[in-house]
Amino acid sequence: MPENAAQQAGLLFDAKAQSWESKYRPNGPLAFRVKVFAALLQGRVEPGAAVLDFGGGTGAIASALSRRGLRMTVCDVSEQMIETGKQLHPEAAIDWRPLPANWKRLPFADRSFAAIIASSVFEYLNGVENVLAECRRILQPGGKLFFSVPNPAHPSRKFERWLRPLAVLLLKIPGVARLPKIGNYLRYLEVSRARFSQAQWRQKAARAGFRPVAVQLEPAHLAANQALMYLAFE
Repeated sequence: MPENAAQQAGLLFDAKAQSWESKYRPNGPLAFRVKVFAALLQGRVEPGAAVLDFGGGTGAIASALSRRGLRMTVCDVSEQMIETGKQLHPEAAIDWRPLPANWKRLPFADRSFAAIIASSVFEYLNGVENVLAECRRILQPGGKLFFSVPNPAHPSRKFERWLRPLAVLLLKIPGVARLPKIGNYLRYLEVSRARFSQAQWRQKAARAGFRPVAVQLEPAHLAANQALMYLAFE
């Protein structure tokens, strides 16, 4: 069993790497994420600004944002996601940075980025406070942090909270983890641990030196997946 959540998340997404990009096709289930993060950045960072996609996977969001004139960096603990992304987006102006699963300090200098985005990444972290502090360190003065996390008030998330202890038990049965789809879903529930209310996320961000930023998303963006919360800080 992997030692920590980052290692578990890396293995989980290594297994998804080859099919992950298909989810971002125009009619794919995750295509809305590109629109949401583009909307969050629009008007809040200058053209040509340096932006980090933290846990950016195969770079579907980063490649779209690079075409809008932003200087994108992608980091991820999944080596397979990074390697697949390089193959899928060879022409994209993306700086790819794999992270070791046991990282404590991000491999970037202080004040490197105008903004950081993280699409459904923070839920897999242990040591959330350290990650937020690292984000604060590498952001420029006035820099923005935008991330999405599970919305614990949504019915599907309440069901997942009830189901998670059972998922952990089922994964101890030999062969269950290898069951198509079911195994992946159970592993997701096992690894997706950091699920907090909006107030709790704001408290954690405040301790790292952030303050919340008010953002207004279009109803169509919010309706795409009400099981997520989008949080913004500077």
